[in-house]
Amino acid sequence: MNQTKKAYLAITMQSIIIGLSFVSVKTALKSADSFNLLAHRFSITLLCALLFILFSKNKLNLSLKDFFTIAPYSLGFPIFFFLFQTIGLTKISASESGIIYALSPIITFLVAKIFIKEENNKKQIFFMILSVLGVIFINLMKGISFSSSLLAVILTLISATSFSVYNVFLRKISKNYKPFQIAFVVIVCGFLFFNVFSLLEHLKDKNLQNYFVAFKNIDFIVSILFLSVASSFITILLTTYALSHLQSTTVSLFQNLSTVVSILSAVVILNEKLYYFHYAGIIAVILGTIGFTLSKDK
Repeated sequence: MNQTKKAYLAITMQSIIIGLSFVSVKTALKSADSFNLLAHRFSITLLCALLFILFSKNKLNLSLKDFFTIAPYSLGFPIFFFLFQTIGLTKISASESGIIYALSPIITFLVAKIFIKEENNKKQIFFMILSVLGVIFINLMKGISFSSSLLAVILTLISATSFSVYNVFLRKISKNYKPFQIAFVVIVCGFLFFNVFSLLEHLKDKNLQNYFVAFKNIDFIVSILFLSVASSFITILLTTYALSHLQSTTVSLFQNLSTVVSILSAVVILNEKLYYFHYAGIIAVILGTIGFTLSKDK
């Protein structure tokens, strides 16, 4: 299997894991607030990275200069992505945020075209729009009132744009660093930011003793382990690897498959029902993704 096929396999696996993670996030948020959840998530993710270094044959070769070269990219993901997502989601409906995040491939396409001169043909643009419309259609049909404030929409849009910018510029530096070098720096930065943020919140509210209280719940422990090990550590590695071999727009478009997986997992795990608009949207997303991939210029 060549590197390109491995990259497609990596981003497909990443999309499946992210899609499955939505159930875990819902479960974990019953025991912890968003920022406390992110702090614990990146603490365990960093532990995974350190264990990987300890037991891996290939040791991490990263100088302080390398660290500070890569570190600014973590502002796009995970810092700005999760920060503005968390704040925005408290003021916006799930359907509205779903529509905004569905636009990520188009945002990535525009950013990549402007800054790193990535090119996509007309067929790819058509299939990309088809996939995006599939996700938007599902969210519209679930019921939407567009009652959120403009600020909430802007915050959520900043979150989606941050991830798009991260995808584009990470591809630019992926030629100089190995996937794990980039992933390790991103994880460390996420760990530092969200733990400091969460601890300051607890200190402000004078309830520092509640920092670890969520771990008393076994459902939280199971959820946070999945979110940390699979949905953070493994997916960051998979995304970084994919970006070193595929266009940013391609990687971003595959994120829409996460919507398909999350819908199907909710049906299986939470016994939710599938309606005609789910089927129509899912078909559009899958056809759009496959069509985009097969329409690549030789």
